[in-house]
Amino acid sequence: MKAMIKTSSKLISSIFHKTNQNYCNSSGFWPNLPANSFVLSSMSDLRYRPLRRDELEEVQPQFIRFLAANGLPGPDWEKIKAEDPPRAEQLIHEFSQVIFGATLERIEYLIERRPKDLRTYRCGPDNIEMNGLRIEGDTRLDLSDSSLPPDQMMQQLRQDQAKVQLYSGQRAYRPYPAATNGTSQAPDRSYDLYRLMEGGALISDGELFQLLEGLKG
Repeated sequence: MKAMIKTSSKLISSIFHKTNQNYCNSSGFWPNLPANSFVLSSMSDLRYRPLRRDELEEVQPQFIRFLAANGLPGPDWEKIKAEDPPRAEQLIHEFSQVIFGATLERIEYLIERRPKDLRTYRCGPDNIEMNGLRIEGDTRLDLSDSSLPPDQMMQQLRQDQAKVQLYSGQRAYRPYPAATNGTSQAPDRSYDLYRLMEGGALISDGELFQLLEGLKG
């Protein structure tokens, strides 16, 4: 995230498996967050996993600001780590919500790759659209290879005379898991995208989504 909160593409790559780092670096992806974004929220609303140790090291300056915003200068943090590990874990978990939440709000496109199946997503305000391409039969092309530009990918498919299937779909965002009392909840865009990305979807610039959209005719 940018200053006021700025994380590196290395961090988001670590969090979400090999995110398209060039896109995150070049597109102004990381959002600006005011200082009050670091103030602790309710512990009852922890939706995302805590950052791992190596991930925290990537955002150490932001974590220091987070602690300061909550009245915890460096010496106090060291004391908490040594004397109250559960409290230290709680703080890390709260900080992780800030990182994940701000990142997910900015996502516009995702992509999910398998050797013979490619799914691209456009993440609108209320719905998520999917355009997919599945290879049927033999080809030298590996759709999980993100280094191949879209035009070369399509050229390879034509050269191999591979049979492909285009498919698409759209759905509303799914809600955050229901409370224990069984009450229904509203659609939750950020958590829905989080589940997709924890399952292997990556941040994308949308080029492949638009390419497949144009092939639908």
